[in-house]
Amino acid sequence: MFENISKDERNRYLTIAVILLFVFSTIAIYISTPSNQGSGTQTNTPAASAANATYSFTGRGTANATLMRWDPALFVRGPDPRLADTLAELGAGGVVVKDVPQAGGHILTLADSRLIRNVTEYMAGLNVTILGNGIISMPSAFVEGNGISRMVGGGTYYYQDTPQFEEGDVFPIAFDAMVEGQGLKYGPQNIIVLQGGIVDAEVTPLNVTVNQTFLQFTLPWEQRNIEVGQYQSNLVGGDRVKFRQKSIVYFKQLLSDTQLAQLRGNRPSWAAADAEEGLIGVKTNVTNKTAVSADLARLGIEAVFPLTTVEVYPYMIGRNWSQIENDTARIWYETYPNMTVDFKPGYRLMVTLPPTISVNGQTYIVRQQALLMQSNYPPMENGTLKLSFQPRGKQFDSAKTAFYSPKGVVEQIQ
Repeated sequence: MFENISKDERNRYLTIAVILLFVFSTIAIYISTPSNQGSGTQTNTPAASAANATYSFTGRGTANATLMRWDPALFVRGPDPRLADTLAELGAGGVVVKDVPQAGGHILTLADSRLIRNVTEYMAGLNVTILGNGIISMPSAFVEGNGISRMVGGGTYYYQDTPQFEEGDVFPIAFDAMVEGQGLKYGPQNIIVLQGGIVDAEVTPLNVTVNQTFLQFTLPWEQRNIEVGQYQSNLVGGDRVKFRQKSIVYFKQLLSDTQLAQLRGNRPSWAAADAEEGLIGVKTNVTNKTAVSADLARLGIEAVFPLTTVEVYPYMIGRNWSQIENDTARIWYETYPNMTVDFKPGYRLMVTLPPTISVNGQTYIVRQQALLMQSNYPPMENGTLKLSFQPRGKQFDSAKTAFYSPKGVVEQIQ
C-alpha cells in the first residue's frame, strides 16, 4: 500500500508517528498519575497479583527507588530565545540525533539514554521545562493509610520527571498508593522525590541587582517590646516600618534529651511554649535577661539573646537618600529621645544563581535561578553567596538561608 508514496511523504508520516507515540505515552502516564512532579505506572509487581489478597486500602507510601534507565527521548518546552541555538549545538555535537518541533516544544531523541542527565544539566540555565520518561525499581515500600500500615512488595515502574538522576542512582520517594494483598495494585502514583539533609554551599552569583534600599537598626533583647506604632505614625507619609521582634532565646548548644525533658516538665513562668532542641519562646512582656539566664543555667543551658530588627522602607519620590536618612533618624529621636540606635542601610537584592551548584563532588541542578533576599551589603565585584538548602534528589529548589557578603566575611546571624 506504500508503493505510490514518495520518500518525503513516508518521512513525514514517520515523524507524525513518533510525535503521536510520545504524546500518547505521556497522556497515558498523566491519566494514571494526576501530578507531573514525577509519575509512575506499574509495569511489574508480582506481589500485587497474589491469589490470596486479604485486604486493600489507599494511603501514602515511602520507599528507596533505583533508576534503571531513561528512555532516549526528552520533551523540552519554554519561551527561552536561546533554546534554538542550544539545540543546534547539541545536534552539531552528535548528542541529539533528532529534533521534532511541535506546538509549544520539541521532542529530542538522544544518541544515548545515558546522556539524559548531562543534557538536562547543559540546558539548566534556560527558561524551559524538561521532561523525560524513566524506569525505576522499588523492591518494597512502606504504606500508611486509614489507620493501617504495611510493608508491601514493589516492582519496576514508569517514572516521569525532570531528569536529575543517572542510571543506578538510589533516591527516597513518596507517593500515593492502593495496597491490595501484599503489593501495590496500580503502582505508585504522584511520585515526589523527598528532600535530603542540609547542604551548605558558597557560590558566585551570575548577577546581583538592588531591588530596594531601606534603613535598619537593631534593638537589644530587653528592649524588644517597644511600641513602634507611634514611630510609624510620626514618619513621613509613605514610609513604612517592619518590626522583626524576636521573643525567643536560643541555646548555645542543642539540648540533650534529659535537658529537654526537664525544661518541658517544669516550664519556667516566663516561657511562652514548650522548649525545642535549639530554642524556647518567651512571653513578650518578659525583659529580665538575668532571671532567664539563671533559670536555664541551673539545667546547664547557656542562653543566647537575639537582637530585634526594625526596618524602615522609605517613600522615595521627592526626597534624596540624604534627606531620607535625616528624616528617619530625626523622627526616631523625637519619638524616643532616650533610646540611641545605629541606622544602617539594608538591601533587598535580586540574585541570579548559576545553573548548577557543586558541593563535595556532587552537582545539583538549580531549578529556580532567581533568588530575592535581604543583605547588609550592596552588589560588589567580590561578592559571594553562602547558601544552606535541602536538595530534592540532585536538584536545588530553594534556600533555607542565604547570606550575601564580601568574600571571606562571616555574616553574623542577628
